[in-house]
Amino acid sequence: SSPAMQEAKSLTIDESGVSSKQSLGSGDLSWDAVIEVIETEDDLYLFTAKSIAQFIPKHAFANEREIERLRSFLRERFGGSAKLLQ
Repeated sequence: SSPAMQEAKSLTIDESGVSSKQSLGSGDLSWDAVIEVIETEDDLYLFTAKSIAQFIPKHAFANEREIERLRSFLRERFGGSAKLLQ
């Protein structure tokens, strides 16, 4: 029901965190704010609270190699606590 949740956004993922931009606003998420990482078949979820997460759809990546690069980074950053599929 939220217009901001219905709109497409552009994400930039780097060593400092995740930045998002869309016409209704923008935001930055530091890796230090992420308390849990969960990968599903279709998405990656970066939880900042038990029921609040930034999700990243895997179809937004250009190829599987980009997803694997992010998985590798998440493994380094979060260790065994990151629940990744591969």
